[in-house]
Amino acid sequence: MDEKVKEFGELLDRVRAGEEDAIRILYERYSDEVIRAIRRYLKSQMRRQYDSVDFAQSVWMSFLRLPATRCPVSTPDELVGFLWRMAMHKVIDATRQKMGTQKYDIARETSIDQPDRLKKRQDLGDGIAACYPTPSQVMIADERWEKMLERLPPGHRRMLELLRDGYSHGEIAQVLNVTPKAIQRFVAELREQVERA
Repeated sequence: MDEKVKEFGELLDRVRAGEEDAIRILYERYSDEVIRAIRRYLKSQMRRQYDSVDFAQSVWMSFLRLPATRCPVSTPDELVGFLWRMAMHKVIDATRQKMGTQKYDIARETSIDQPDRLKKRQDLGDGIAACYPTPSQVMIADERWEKMLERLPPGHRRMLELLRDGYSHGEIAQVLNVTPKAIQRFVAELREQVERA
């Protein structure tokens, strides 16, 4: 086994065991890659709203919370690719929220000094819904997710977990040695079952 890969595996084991020195070393080695990925996907309009460091902290927090089974990396290159995908998805999600919905569309923002600001505010309506689910909604969703996974064979469970983690159909097809069409069919069938239930 390559010495570099062996050393990386030992470092990753220490990180997963929660050793602070190992986490610091991992962060120092790969934080620039995370920032580079974020800056690549962060649109200029969004830079007024977000700092790259905010996204980087979110990526690292998510990575460190992932169980080893949900983070299938064994080489430095695989880790960089995994962190890039996480960063990309976090930026895309924030961009969709801020630019893809009327509620958060930054193009609709107005200065507090504009005289017609109050009129626009009244046009939007008084009832503003929360943008995050309540704790009970999260628990219900988690319970449904777990029940759905229990009924599936291991290969299908793994497929759904990878989809939830943001992998593309092509990437999942390579990992599980299936065709992207098979994944699409499975997702369509599962969606139909959920809608009928």
